[in-house]
Amino acid sequence: HRDEGRVSTAAYELGGRLRQVFGNRVLGPDKPAVAKVKTLNIRKIVLKLERGIDMKRVRQCLRAETARVEADARYGAIRVYCDVDPL
Repeated sequence: HRDEGRVSTAAYELGGRLRQVFGNRVLGPDKPAVAKVKTLNIRKIVLKLERGIDMKRVRQCLRAETARVEADARYGAIRVYCDVDPL
């Protein structure tokens, strides 16, 4: 999103929602090394999961929580992207 405050607020809300489900496995939100691309602001939330966890349930939770944030009228054009194994 172009509005840095709106991106930050949405990221903190999503991070809080994810913490309710995943606890201390959620890191962030933080500004990445490249926090702005062209006119769009970016925030990063890391979810650390151990091996053997039910990935189907994890995906369902992520989809549900990101859909709630994206559907919120306050966050209008905000988009959430999930990157599996970003390193």
